[in-house]
Amino acid sequence: MASTTPQNNARELTSQLWAMANDLRAKMDASEYRDYILGFIFYRYLSKRQERNLASSAPSTSPILKSARTRKTSTMRMRAK
Repeated sequence: MASTTPQNNARELTSQLWAMANDLRAKMDASEYRDYILGFIFYRYLSKRQERNLASSAPSTSPILKSARTRKTSTMRMRAK
């Protein structure tokens, strides 16, 4: 039986997402596919922005918000260099 480590779960999820993307791409024209991809990219942008806003607005014990706060701090340090 395969190990269920976070790395294995991430690999499995990644392979499933690529397989779904390939299936989707095979059934439509490139211009139609672009519309879906741009929507996903925009959604990711909004998610990251919301994470940063939540992390900076109130202290929390949530691991997601803590990691967002850490990423924000490290990004700010890199920009300062």
